[in-house]
Amino acid sequence: MVLVTGATGMLGSHLMVKLLEENESVIALKRKSSSLKNTEKIFSYYNKQNLFENINWIDCELYDTIGLEDVLDRVDTVYHCAAMVSFDKKQRDRLFATNVDGTRYLVDACIDKNISRFCFVSSIGALGKEEDGKIITEESERDLLEACSDYSLTKYMSEMEVWRGFEEGLKGVIVNPSVILGEGNWNLGSASIFSSVANGMKYYTKGTTGYVDVQDVVRAMILLTNSETNAQRYILNSDNISYQDLFIRIAFEFGVKAPWKYATENLCSIAWRLDFIMSKIMGKPRKFTKNMARSSHNISSYSSEKIKNDFSFLFNSIESSISRIVKNYKLDNLD
Repeated sequence: MVLVTGATGMLGSHLMVKLLEENESVIALKRKSSSLKNTEKIFSYYNKQNLFENINWIDCELYDTIGLEDVLDRVDTVYHCAAMVSFDKKQRDRLFATNVDGTRYLVDACIDKNISRFCFVSSIGALGKEEDGKIITEESERDLLEACSDYSLTKYMSEMEVWRGFEEGLKGVIVNPSVILGEGNWNLGSASIFSSVANGMKYYTKGTTGYVDVQDVVRAMILLTNSETNAQRYILNSDNISYQDLFIRIAFEFGVKAPWKYATENLCSIAWRLDFIMSKIMGKPRKFTKNMARSSHNISSYSSEKIKNDFSFLFNSIESSISRIVKNYKLDNLD
């Protein structure tokens, strides 16, 4: 029996499709308030709506230690996909509670229940940086004094909880995906990039980062979890490209005009300050923060050579991923 946390998110939903295709029995954690609409929609992209009915949904928060123990009595493998993504300072306490404390509770419960395998979804945000454009690897050292977003810090700290779990006997792996491209809620996360471009995004920046197909992340997670590899981390990254290049490729698939106005660092600096003022006046969450403005101009490149060498793992091309995702976006918007 397999447990998936963060099951209603994009990655968790795609993961469950593959697990159920492989005849795994799946228990999925969710909040009582969570909707299953987007998860069911993701199953439809694979024409696997029938498998959706095989999921055993459990309402349980990660801080519910008693509830977690009851669930873990029935499983031997855990895929920990649950995480909160926010760059809004107002969400800081919730961010740490979800990502760090939630992971600590789950790791402790898995150790107590002698869970056989544990796969933790971290992020490239937890990795160290490299100077002068050098490629970032699993061995890149993180400068704890370096300015970073609260999200990045929580992913690093939650990863430390998993490493601590490995030292205490938990068996498993950590994956560090780059920006995950895939079908999901078109108004949230990386999936919203496709909505923005389709609806006429005007601005672009020249920063560079890594991107990976959600289907590749799922394949890698299952491969690593089913292997005998233990206490290792793997970067999952298909390609390093600029934001401008990504937007151009997506716009081409949609047949729309690509973003044509360059958002300079000064313009981004003005934008995040205006966003801060408007959030104060309107009482709404931040849409564009200082860290987001900074990262939009950063140039970072990531290496997936470790998983390629250890497992002969091949990634989908970004072009093929974008083509599939845009096709499904169009089908959704014809409904």
